[in-house]
Amino acid sequence: MLCGYLRLSKEDENREESESINHQKIIIEKYAEEHGFFISNFYSDDGFTGTNFNRPGFQKMIEDIEAKNVNIVITKDMSRLGRNYIEVGYYLETYFPLKKIRYIAINDGVDTFLDNNSNDMTPFKSVMNDMYSKDISKKVKSSILALEKQGKCIKAFPPYGYKKHPEDKGRLIIDENTAPVVKKIFEMYYSGVGKTEIARELQTLGIPTPLKYKEDTCSYQNPNKRKEYIWNTTSIGKILRDQIYIGDLVQHKYAKLNYKSKKTIDLEKED
Repeated sequence: MLCGYLRLSKEDENREESESINHQKIIIEKYAEEHGFFISNFYSDDGFTGTNFNRPGFQKMIEDIEAKNVNIVITKDMSRLGRNYIEVGYYLETYFPLKKIRYIAINDGVDTFLDNNSNDMTPFKSVMNDMYSKDISKKVKSSILALEKQGKCIKAFPPYGYKKHPEDKGRLIIDENTAPVVKKIFEMYYSGVGKTEIARELQTLGIPTPLKYKEDTCSYQNPNKRKEYIWNTTSIGKILRDQIYIGDLVQHKYAKLNYKSKKTIDLEKED
């Protein structure tokens, strides 16, 4: 059975229409028709980076390969399969041959069923695709750092008690809906009320927690639905310790380990 694999990452979204999921699908369908192939299924990952393979569509395709439901995989080009040259090399040189999978990258002229020069160039193309991701990562980091140095807030969501200026998203202004809650927390604590009592008071008054408020007013979605929307000493302590409430915008506290990993490392305070 033949399948088509489609992928569009966030770094590709600003590029021309030729990278879109729909256009990739059209190219694969046209190729299949011209070569007498019948496509049994499409696997798609929209908005997923190519620097790793932890993508739901790709993993589902692997499951079907393991179940012997797929024997041919077609992509628009090799970069759609992935941009991490080490892992792409594993799939092309080890995994696909082991599972007797024929892989075709249309625009790169790659077809592992044939013996041609394009197949010999796949390692170099994988490296170039990887370098592209590395270059994009550097440019994004540089752009973010420049904004931070200008004092712009690059947080996706504003801190509790603040909101983003409607005309300047990098500027924070006071949120009239939640600023009184922040002031109440500081006033109660300053007068000697403990964090547990403050949390109980806010809960009794029915004031939405920062997490609940963020969900209700922003596009944020809570990844841990098991969390209760309850004020507690942790949420109160976080507000009391945050320098944002004395006017200090502290950013750049963490950095990604590298462009291929989502893991972060703590930066030194001077950074």
